[in-house]
Amino acid sequence: MLRIAAVALVFFSSGVTSQTVFRCEGPNGQTIFSQQACPDGSVGGKLSVRNDPPSGGSDYVPWADTTRSSEQAKHQLKDRAAVTVVGGGNGCSAVSDQTVRTAIVKKQIFPGMTTDQAIRSWGKPVKINRSSHGADQWVYPGHQYLYVEDGCVTSWN
Repeated sequence: MLRIAAVALVFFSSGVTSQTVFRCEGPNGQTIFSQQACPDGSVGGKLSVRNDPPSGGSDYVPWADTTRSSEQAKHQLKDRAAVTVVGGGNGCSAVSDQTVRTAIVKKQIFPGMTTDQAIRSWGKPVKINRSSHGADQWVYPGHQYLYVEDGCVTSWN
């Protein structure tokens, strides 16, 4: 039993390994690191690279500064949570883009659509009756009408 435990311990333990890495100069003067030797004519050198685990026996090596205080982390998360949307809404309604796209595909109109969305759904009107007060009337074939005010569909029949 002791022998099996010793074999398992040796098998599952991870030791410090060393890799050979070649540092070569590319055709444009770039520095290229590779596990293969530099091609003929390239200037380069052989490097020995080790990734020693930190004291404590863990193989985890952090890539970032882990000494940052939790207060700094909370402040950064708070800054990320504040989102400013510029030009996100259409100014007519709070209907989702998916609802609008579905209505356009089904050739439907609803109050709150923009005039551009209405045109994408029904096409351009045959005639527009302008109003000096209130909504303009957009006339479509088949006695269909849209009422538009300030670039937004207010009603239809």
